[in-house]
Amino acid sequence: MIASVPRLRCLFFAAAVLLVDPAGARPREWTSADGTRKVEAEFVRFDGDKVVLDRADGKQFSMPLSSLSAADVRFLQALREKQPAAPAKPAAAPTSPVAVWDRTTAEKLVAEPPTEWSYRPGKPDTARSFSPKPLRLQATRLDPTVIFFAAPDAMKCVLMNVDPSRPIRDPLALHHAGNELQVYSLASGKMEKRVALPGAFCLRGVSPSAQTVALLSHTGDPVHVWSLVNGKAIGSFAPYTRTNVTSSDAVTTFFPDEAHLLTYDQSEKSVMTLWSLESGKAVWEMTLSAGGAQRPHISPDSRHVALFSYSRNRILLIETKTGKIVGALSPAVREVHKLFFSADGTELAGIAKKQNDTYVTLWDLNEGKETKTFSIPQVSLYPPVYGDGYVVLRGLDKKRDTYSLGDAARGQIVWNYQANAEMLGNHAGRFWFLSFGQPLSLHGVPLPDKQVRARLEKAPRAKPVVKSGDAVALEVNVAPPPPGFAVNDFSTEVRGSVEKGLAAAGYAPGDAAPVKFVVEVAEKQTGSQKMVLSKRSVTPGGPTIKLDPRDREIDVPIHEVTVTLRLTDRAGKVIWSRSHAYSNGDSGTRSMGIQADPLQTIRNEPWNRARLYFSRFSVPAEFLADGPTAAVGSSKLPF
Repeated sequence: MIASVPRLRCLFFAAAVLLVDPAGARPREWTSADGTRKVEAEFVRFDGDKVVLDRADGKQFSMPLSSLSAADVRFLQALREKQPAAPAKPAAAPTSPVAVWDRTTAEKLVAEPPTEWSYRPGKPDTARSFSPKPLRLQATRLDPTVIFFAAPDAMKCVLMNVDPSRPIRDPLALHHAGNELQVYSLASGKMEKRVALPGAFCLRGVSPSAQTVALLSHTGDPVHVWSLVNGKAIGSFAPYTRTNVTSSDAVTTFFPDEAHLLTYDQSEKSVMTLWSLESGKAVWEMTLSAGGAQRPHISPDSRHVALFSYSRNRILLIETKTGKIVGALSPAVREVHKLFFSADGTELAGIAKKQNDTYVTLWDLNEGKETKTFSIPQVSLYPPVYGDGYVVLRGLDKKRDTYSLGDAARGQIVWNYQANAEMLGNHAGRFWFLSFGQPLSLHGVPLPDKQVRARLEKAPRAKPVVKSGDAVALEVNVAPPPPGFAVNDFSTEVRGSVEKGLAAAGYAPGDAAPVKFVVEVAEKQTGSQKMVLSKRSVTPGGPTIKLDPRDREIDVPIHEVTVTLRLTDRAGKVIWSRSHAYSNGDSGTRSMGIQADPLQTIRNEPWNRARLYFSRFSVPAEFLADGPTAAVGSSKLPF
């Protein structure tokens, strides 16, 4: 199996990611100076007289040090003292004249889906088996997105050592800018080479042999191709359609044939270009659409690229040599976030998010047909990794150190793992984790491991209670929404959405059916809080006008709307269930204009979110007796 650098690149995180500082990268409770407000978050970095924090939902925000409690200030002072100094820098590599590559030679292609399926998987090379040793990383501070794996037969990984002394100009894009590359052997667990760079760069790709890298300048453009053999630049090019492209927009991936690399600009035009490393010229260029597309994923044999087009709601399979689209797949769930090829290139896995659930869909690429879709309720997409029939996601209990293992064959979560680590991806048949211990270390483990696999072989599979085609009775109970919430009957609207969802999954209505699908929408008041409106406006039968430009504090009752779904037998015994809760609670300042009574608008928020949920309503193709999240057991990973 070749798990190429381009293929592995798509396993890594697509958003700006937390810098891993072992002394502070742990969730803790932060309290305001007056003690009235608390939030659980992780330390990210210092920003002058402010501190940047990362909430559990992935949103970052900054707070002045003066607004924090004395205990928090003491913690930060100790953390600042413990931060490591910049590493001693080896002598800078000599620079040489750099060839500027030519993009005017590219053949302009149009991203039109084909009328027939013509994808044919190639035969990937076979990776030799190995038992990786833990890599003790000699890095001062490290972002997981700067770790790249070479091809399995090379048994190497490359990372960018972040220089904490270098000022960060763009807080979203340059977290992982550094001036030193480190090459490690997966077999020995030791560092083999370190290459100094004459400036700050972001690592964007590594060749299969780990001899060449693609670097994005800290100013955003151009991209430099750099040799790790002699420490010299080979060439540079401007592959993107606009200047000042940040590292979160830029995708640069090498092909396993070592002769080409693919660049992808995640700007508004979403332009993908294939470059020849030998000639330094662009082979073809494709503008996907103004709607954009998800990052490309490279097949193991480097012959195809798969990506999700937002505007077409299709997965496109593109032949890399010619740029021809040889297949298009229509996913049942919109906005596929991640794509993964199987080792032999005959299967494609797509992971999507809908409302609070994660959906995993598998396609047979020989036929271009969907073979299985299963949902995992209320599991985060961050980060999903698929490999060898298993998907690993952030844990069901939403803790940062828990990962849930989903079995595609069973269509459910089968095991939970605990690890004080960040998952990076699947490479050479192993899932790789970055451990937060001291020193930082990298571990490759097979999941499920030997002991867990033995347990799973003995564990009975969950049997479907009902499946597509069976008759299901329906009961809908909706609490009265607030006055003025909707002109139409919300209960009727919910029933219509649920009936459509059941019909789409193939279920037939039947009042006398042995099982009943019960939908309940309930509301309760959970408290109240002060809220500041910074822009209050009304519409008195005409255009919106601002009434009060000054901040206005109001007392807001907090309401929670809970949507509960249950499958019961005729005696009322619950067979399967899940629930979603929506609240109008908010701890910040409301800065949006409110075109009605503020209290009424905020009061309607959880109901509007419930309405959005039902507007996209779907049900599983089969209901499992034990539920999709009934794991067999849990264990701790050995690091």
